[in-house]
Amino acid sequence: MKQRIALFGMVAVALIFAACGGDSGNNGTEVEGTSSSSVDKTSSSSIGALSSSLAVSSSSEKIVWNYLNPDITYGEMTDTRDNQTYKTVVIGTQTWMAENLNYTPSNGNSWCYNNLASNCATYGRLYDWNTVMAGSASSATSPSGVQGTCPSGWHVPSDAEWTVLTDYVGPSEMKLKANHSLWTNAGSDDYGFSALPGGRYNGLVFSYGGNDGYWWSATGYHIPLLAYTRNMNGYNGTSVISNIDIKSYGFSLRCLKDSSSSSVVSSSSSTLSSSSVVSSSSVTKDWFNAAISYGSMTDSRDNQVYKTVVIGTQTWMAENLNYDTLNGTGSWCYKNIASICETDGRLYNWYIAMAGSISSKTNPSGVQGICPTGWHVPSNAEWTVLTDYVGGASTAGTKLKANSSLWSTNTGTDDYGFSALPGGGYYGLNFINVGYGGRWWSATDYGVTIACYQSMYDINVRVSSGYDDNTFGFSLRCVKD
Repeated sequence: MKQRIALFGMVAVALIFAACGGDSGNNGTEVEGTSSSSVDKTSSSSIGALSSSLAVSSSSEKIVWNYLNPDITYGEMTDTRDNQTYKTVVIGTQTWMAENLNYTPSNGNSWCYNNLASNCATYGRLYDWNTVMAGSASSATSPSGVQGTCPSGWHVPSDAEWTVLTDYVGPSEMKLKANHSLWTNAGSDDYGFSALPGGRYNGLVFSYGGNDGYWWSATGYHIPLLAYTRNMNGYNGTSVISNIDIKSYGFSLRCLKDSSSSSVVSSSSSTLSSSSVVSSSSVTKDWFNAAISYGSMTDSRDNQVYKTVVIGTQTWMAENLNYDTLNGTGSWCYKNIASICETDGRLYNWYIAMAGSISSKTNPSGVQGICPTGWHVPSNAEWTVLTDYVGGASTAGTKLKANSSLWSTNTGTDDYGFSALPGGGYYGLNFINVGYGGRWWSATDYGVTIACYQSMYDINVRVSSGYDDNTFGFSLRCVKD
C-alpha cells in the first residue's frame, strides 16, 4: 500500500489537496491510491533469465510444467507446425490452452521478452494484434471463428469468450493465476488456467514482466488502432481487467479450442462500438444495501433508471450519473470500457457537468447542469449537509461506501444506502484509481480553472474535500430539487 501511495505523485502530477472554499469543513490532507496499471512496476530487465525453479530442456527448450496445478487433469495438444506440445484444460464449456502460444510465425511481429529465448519457453511469445489475427477481421462473437495464428482446430478468443471464462470462475483473477513464485503475488489457480506474468512490449521497451500478464482478444475497438485485451497483475489480485490497448503492442495469446459449430468470421465482422457492453449481459447491480428502501427515477433523455435514496432532508441518486452528453465530448467511460460506465457511471469534466452554469456555493445549488430535470449538481455546501448528517466527514467514507468487493479493500458499511463505488478518475492522459477510490464534482469552483470535489478511498474512512483541474474526469451524483 505504501508503494501505491508514494508513486501517485509521478502518475497524476503534483496535486494540492485541501478543503475547498471552506464549505466542507474538511481540513485534512487527502492521500490517494493509484491503479496498478498506471505505474511501471518493473524495469525492462526484471524477468531477465528464467527463475532457477524452472528447468529448461536442452533438447527442446520446453520448460518443465512445474507451475501447473497438480490437482488438475490436463490434456495435451501438439502444434503440427513446429511440434511444440501444450497443456490444455477444460473450464466450464470451454477448452483453453493452459499455456501462452509460443509459435514463431513467418510473417508479422512477435518477440521473446527481453529478446531471450528462455523467456519464450516460459511465458510464450508476445505478438502484436495484427499478427495474432493473421489477416482475419475483428470478431465480437462467441465463438470468434478467428483461427489467426493459433494452431488448426483452435482460435483466438473474442472478448465475449473471455467474459464467458471470467463469468464462470468469478471475479477474482487469483483463480486463474498460476500458484508460482514467477508472480509477485501468486494465484490459487483453482481451474488450471495457470496464467503467467509475461509482461508486454510497447515497441520501445519490454516492461511489467514478472508482475503483469496481458492477453489479446479477437475483438477490435471502434477506433482502428485499438483492440480489447485482458490483464492480470501481481499486486491487486482483484479482477481480470478488460482493457483497450494499442494494436502494435506485444501481448501474450491464449488459444481456445474450436467447437463443432464454429465457423470462419467473414471480413464484414463488426468491432465493438464505444457504447457496447463488454459483458454478454447487462451488469447486475448487486452492491446496494438490501436493508434500505430505495426509490427510483427514470432519466427521460435516455430512459436509464436510477435508484434514489433519502438521507436526512436530501434525496440523492444512489448511483453515479451515466448520461452520455455531446457524443462523449468531455465525458468518458473508465478506460473507454462501456461496461464500467454501467457500474460506475461516466466520468465528466467540470464544464460538462455544469452545462454552462456558473459556480454555486448555495444550498441548494440551483445548478441543473447535466442532471435530469428535477435534479441538480450539489454544491460543496450540500455535500457538507450529507457528511454532517451521517456523523461528520472524518468517518463518513465508511458509512457511505458500498459494501461491495468492487472496493479493493476496506469496503463500506453503506449505512444510509448511498452506495458509493470506486469509479476512479481521468487525468487527461491516464485513467487511474478504479477499485481504489472515487471523486465526485460539486457545483462550487475554487478559481478560474479549478473546482471542488469530494472523494472516498479504500485506504481511509473519511470523505475528503479537495479541488482539481476542471478538465479532469470525475463522477457525478445528482440531488433532487
